[in-house]
Amino acid sequence: MSVTVYFDNVSKRRNSTLQGTFTHSYDCTLKAPTSLDRPTFLVSAATMDYNAAKWDNRYYFIDDVVSVRNGQWEVSCVLDVLATYKADILASTQYVCYSSYKSSNWLPDTRISVLRSTEYAENVGLDTGLFSDTGFYVLTVVGKTGTVCYGVPMATITGLISDIQDWVDDDVTAILGGSYSWGSTEDAIKSLAEIMTKTGCIGNAYQNAPQMIRSCVWVPLSLGMFETGSDERIYLGSYETPFSAKKIRTKPSVITVTVNIPWKFTDWRRSVCETVYVQLPYAGLIELGSDSLASESSVKIQTSVCAVDGTISYRLETGGGKTIGYYAGSCSAPYAIGINQRTGAGEVIQTALAGLSKTVATATDVTLNPMSWIGATAGATLEGINTAYQTANAALTTHPSCVGSMGGAAGAGLTQKASVIVMSHETVATPASMAPTMGYPTMQTMSLSSLTGFCQCANAHIAAAAQAQELDAIDAYLNSGFFIE
Repeated sequence: MSVTVYFDNVSKRRNSTLQGTFTHSYDCTLKAPTSLDRPTFLVSAATMDYNAAKWDNRYYFIDDVVSVRNGQWEVSCVLDVLATYKADILASTQYVCYSSYKSSNWLPDTRISVLRSTEYAENVGLDTGLFSDTGFYVLTVVGKTGTVCYGVPMATITGLISDIQDWVDDDVTAILGGSYSWGSTEDAIKSLAEIMTKTGCIGNAYQNAPQMIRSCVWVPLSLGMFETGSDERIYLGSYETPFSAKKIRTKPSVITVTVNIPWKFTDWRRSVCETVYVQLPYAGLIELGSDSLASESSVKIQTSVCAVDGTISYRLETGGGKTIGYYAGSCSAPYAIGINQRTGAGEVIQTALAGLSKTVATATDVTLNPMSWIGATAGATLEGINTAYQTANAALTTHPSCVGSMGGAAGAGLTQKASVIVMSHETVATPASMAPTMGYPTMQTMSLSSLTGFCQCANAHIAAAAQAQELDAIDAYLNSGFFIE
């Protein structure tokens, strides 16, 4: 049987729909028997150096060329199903897994391997003004009208303790040093009245002063961010100290900063290859979900700090205002205030009066308190030697007092600025470099006529006027990957 066959050289992939252009025609004879899918043509020609053939509307790859005799050739071919049924393929709609069409930057391409090498990037937020390396002390005392919190430097703390100690030292020294006369009842009454008038220390003002300090903590914060009102005198109960300070707000100060995320990539690799951390002062390093931040460019960090107890709360938001999470920390260090408290002048006087054996007029055989002693009838005598011993002993007695316990805000030695850190891993190839040979992730149903280049479908089946084995071959190509050209 004589047929007209076109031969030419076509540069194409085996899994491509390219049909090529055929310009050389030959009258050929079909070798008997032969197959339409794998025909063998007998051709008379001086040479036969082609790689493709076209017979009617069917395209073939030349599989083998055998020289039968001089000028006679047997050309074995195999059907190119993709080129032959190209129109049917492009007319179909299939679920496309990968193609030249990038449906989204955020579809991960799991075919690309991730390298284990790590890159580090960090963006540090602006200084909020809340934190300070110097910090200040929050002194909570019971004043004349109630509990008050003051912000003071260390000099005020040490000065306040020294003032309390100096007060008693001066008064007791005056009592013990001979400034007052206790030789007779009349002299004792006179001296006692003078002590009460000049020192005012017969009551409990000094004795209670240390107990009026309720707590003291050091906080690494900026004092100006938390002060309120004007300077006022510090009272410890009814005892007026020579120091002044501003009150500290009990309400927290809130500051918000926005920190850009130092992404390495601009596509799905943010979720797969990058890990995002946020560093929060006094709270630590916190890992955030890269998946939920992949399309974001920044993180908002809202910081709420209460200076009274040093507690910190953080609220993280995306740049678009969506809440990421809440976190907490603490920056306070309890500071121990130790007072080796000398006996108050009032206690010294009461010890002196304890040496009274009796009062002549009232015949009361009890230890008199200072106020009742003033009203007592003259005539009482002081037992000098015993009284001097007991009075000196009382003056040397100490009452250790400690408010708080030693602690530390260790985070103050580290950074006091929030930052966003990204640890990233490079891929062995970029998605763009993969596209020409393996396409981009598409993952949607679409018409194949809208695509060019590499395409891979899932569960594809072509409807065409083809034999069963031809349909199987077409489906196999579509599902394993082919090129639309």
